[in-house]
Amino acid sequence: MALRHRPTVPRSLESRITSTQWSRRELLRQVALFGAGAPALAAMLAQATAPDTWAAMLAQEATPQRGGSVRIAVPGSAETFDPNLAFVFEAIWACEHLYSGLIRITPEMTLEPDLALSWEANDALDRWTFALREGVKWHDGSDFTADDVVATFDRMQDPAFASPFRTAIGMLDHTEATGPHEVVFHLNSPFGEYPELMSAYLARIVPAGKRADLARNPIGTGPYTLDLYTPGERTVLKRFEGYFDLEGQAFLDQIEYVAIPEEATKAAALAGGNVELANEFQPTSLPILQGSPAVTVAEITSPGHQPIFMDVTQKPFDDVRVRTALKKCVDRNAFMAVVLQGHGDPAADQPVPPFDPNYGNIPLPPQDIEGARALLAEAGYPDGLDLMLHTSPGRPGMLESALTFKDLAALAGVRVEIQSHPIDNFWADIWKKVPFFTSNWSGRPTAEQILSLIYMCDASASEGNWCNPAFDELVVKSRATSDAAERLALLTEAQQLLADEGPAIIPYFRSYITAHSARLQGFAAHPLRLLDLRRAWLSA
Repeated sequence: MALRHRPTVPRSLESRITSTQWSRRELLRQVALFGAGAPALAAMLAQATAPDTWAAMLAQEATPQRGGSVRIAVPGSAETFDPNLAFVFEAIWACEHLYSGLIRITPEMTLEPDLALSWEANDALDRWTFALREGVKWHDGSDFTADDVVATFDRMQDPAFASPFRTAIGMLDHTEATGPHEVVFHLNSPFGEYPELMSAYLARIVPAGKRADLARNPIGTGPYTLDLYTPGERTVLKRFEGYFDLEGQAFLDQIEYVAIPEEATKAAALAGGNVELANEFQPTSLPILQGSPAVTVAEITSPGHQPIFMDVTQKPFDDVRVRTALKKCVDRNAFMAVVLQGHGDPAADQPVPPFDPNYGNIPLPPQDIEGARALLAEAGYPDGLDLMLHTSPGRPGMLESALTFKDLAALAGVRVEIQSHPIDNFWADIWKKVPFFTSNWSGRPTAEQILSLIYMCDASASEGNWCNPAFDELVVKSRATSDAAERLALLTEAQQLLADEGPAIIPYFRSYITAHSARLQGFAAHPLRLLDLRRAWLSA
């Protein structure tokens, strides 16, 4: 039987609570995903046997009000407004309002329609048909059609274009418009998670024949258009009055991203009412934020992680013994305590988080200083190593992680010098251009996506230039199987191989801590760290 997806708007938290028997632990998780504040959570827990009371409480939702401007404190500037190239958060956040994808992934990690109203697969799971919205307009007034979808995916498959998404859609053979508002994706192997792949931020649709200058002059079908861009200062978006769903979305007149790289300044701006939303905070800022009655704080479980990458094409990282030795220096409990203050989960040098269905439960390696020293000596470094580690304070946790690694590595005779850079400079001039650096990942909806995007041999998003054909074969096989147990076994083996031989030191998965003005309604913290304001509005 063909696999069909005919989505509806996700149920509200109210309806999910009243129709489900939840444990207290599950209630905590679901409320966290919805970003409910402490008072609401306390009330729900207090009424743990009275769902009718919950329903009455949660039904008291105000009607969204149209108008107003929201200022968002972000660390830096968008480096591009081309969504198929946007790989830095500042660009991703702007593009999610300028463009639309076929599918969106909600804060609950469920799929909902965007430009596609429904989708279904054939029995073999190698052909996916998407029914598209009619009457959608581009920002220049032209009509959106299936030809735009075909052109977008042809573009991303072109090696010369070098989209970071090209490897992730490696199973795609070609895209076909079978009507003005229907498109078929022909795959070269079965893949049951293709809809999840289409929710990726890199898969947003661009107009056919008008793509030459999207980096600075974006044309999308999203709810907002670019009004002003001042690098290093601000990006301003204004509502697009031709958007296809102004009744249920795009309540704000304007969204303004303000560059505030310093965490303390960002927290003060939020507490003082100078911005309405800030993207992310370290746990050390929680007392300040929670002490302000005008600020709402949300902390949710996240697949976000901050690897320390080693370029395996450069000495000394071309030797797996050196990479393993550096991993053995890591005390994961120390990272959890010093960098995260307990707000996260330890990781085993692979990027699939414990709550993913395809998490391989890879054993957490213990710190082994003597083992590290022995491997370094075997690799020709009996007196230790001198390394330069590049990082930035522009993403909470990156600099702290680098400093923690420096202290731990010193125990094994590894002398690490830290070089810190402003965030815009880091992404433009340092990231992937030096052999040893910290990075920042928000995770992906599925294990296969994060593994293929960064670690396969031809991955355009590769940060360590690692290539292992056996790893690639495992990931490709996992795409083709419809058996959940077989997929888990294949991806577990891939995760173990990556942990043992790969280019990344991954000590933890960090919780996502964000905060916003109590006036900002309809916004929910997203596990993938998206800042989606499509349904947000300001109360009086």
